[in-house]
Amino acid sequence: MNFLITGATGTVGNILVNNLSQKQENIVVLMRNPNKMAFSGNVTKVQGDLSNAFAWKDSLKEIDGLFLLLTPDGDPAIIQYAAEANVKHIVALSDGTRYPTEEALYQSKLNWTMLFPVEFMKNTLIFWQESIRTQHIARTPFPDAKGALIHEADIAEVAEVVLCNAGHEKKSYYLTGAEISTPRLRIQSIAEAIHRPVQMVIQTEEEARAEYAGLGFSDALIDYAIESNKHPEPYMYTVLPTVLELTGHPARSFEQWAREHATDFI
Repeated sequence: MNFLITGATGTVGNILVNNLSQKQENIVVLMRNPNKMAFSGNVTKVQGDLSNAFAWKDSLKEIDGLFLLLTPDGDPAIIQYAAEANVKHIVALSDGTRYPTEEALYQSKLNWTMLFPVEFMKNTLIFWQESIRTQHIARTPFPDAKGALIHEADIAEVAEVVLCNAGHEKKSYYLTGAEISTPRLRIQSIAEAIHRPVQMVIQTEEEARAEYAGLGFSDALIDYAIESNKHPEPYMYTVLPTVLELTGHPARSFEQWAREHATDFI
């Protein structure tokens, strides 16, 4: 089968490309900078950007499955170009915001599958990697905020399953990890994985806002990060069996993720 993967250098896309390569599939990867990363297997690089689908629409010819990241600047015309190229199936990864490309997909006659994951475990690196590595501390304003974070490899495996198998058309899958965790528990897991103590520092909301601003978060994203942890919605911490049902194995734990990423914190 022939697949086109957007976001191929990203958290989920890179794992998905590697998984499909191991199955000897033919893969086209969309990259802003084709020199950024090397891939093994039968992988063809195409230079392009999700904001300008016209520039790479010819790459959709003879594509069976398209893995599509839904982004704020995504060009909705990609759906029209995919239809014109007779793409058989689009698997779209959403951050929960309904962007114009998603709306265009629903209005089309294409076969689609939507993936709605909760927060990625890998986001932990954004907030704690540097402070744990250099100071052995992890800061959080809400140490007991509940979440069912998901391992990025589980998302990639679900995407692989729905791309390579029939029966998932016109379905939406909500993806979570296998357990409820909190920042307090995740800090403990990282400490165990790196075999050294990690001190938890509880921030005020003002301190957290200042830190997020320093990380480059927009005002809207800062507000969301604060409110979603201060008052988490049930969907953020309700464990679903979707990963098990689709892949045949339970979703990975945060403890496993911490062990896999231990060197990032040392």
